Amino acid sequence: MHREGFEPPTTWFEARYSIRLSYRCKVFEKMLPENTPKVNCSFQEERIHSLLMLIHTQAIVLRTIRYSDTQEIHTLFTEELGLISMLTKIGKKERTPPLFEGAFTLRKGKSFFQLVDAKQTICHGPIRDTLASIQSAFKLFHYILKSQMQLKAAPALYHLFSAFLRQIPLVKNPLALQSVFLAKLLFHEGHLDDTHPLLPLLATLKSFKELDLLPVTPAHLDAIEEIFTLVYDHA
Repeated sequence: MHREGFEPPTTWFEARYSIRLSYRCKVFEKMLPENTPKVNCSFQEERIHSLLMLIHTQAIVLRTIRYSDTQEIHTLFTEELGLISMLTKIGKKERTPPLFEGAFTLRKGKSFFQLVDAKQTICHGPIRDTLASIQSAFKLFHYILKSQMQLKAAPALYHLFSAFLRQIPLVKNPLALQSVFLAKLLFHEGHLDDTHPLLPLLATLKSFKELDLLPVTPAHLDAIEEIFTLVYDHA
């Protein structure tokens, strides 16, 4: 017991490593399948540790760059972890190009997350049908990449981002969609300028049906992007 009373509940992270230190091989042997060959203790511990450290999250691939002749680095915006970098082998059966959205199973590596599995849950293929849709999508990608930090979870923003991507092929005024998303992002991050004549209206828009009714012009979007740039260039 602590001086203040009963000891608070131990977190699973602490308990797992306490077990590891206290019981070592015997506990880990019991956790493995019956037919597992007898191997040294450290190998069994690493195997169990690897299984326990799998991460399951929804994610959207924002960009992909060539890392080597055999590997690519993908930047993902995830529901559980925010922005992360994921390393994959070129030619791996799970193809994850930009605009891929799905359920990812990842393992944390030393420098990058490693892809274990990825299953597409939402198809953003129609975005590729027109140049205007592609440009709108990559505008939204830019806003996320510039405003979000690595490993800073923002599940509400993730779902907002996913919803706006699904609307891109459907709207008639892409400038309105980009402006509303940017206003809502600024509001989410606590940077909304209440004195701006248009931002509060855009940030509180409740229906996508209203997008095409908004009188948003290129000059309006430029002004909102200028506010966004000022905020994040000095962040």
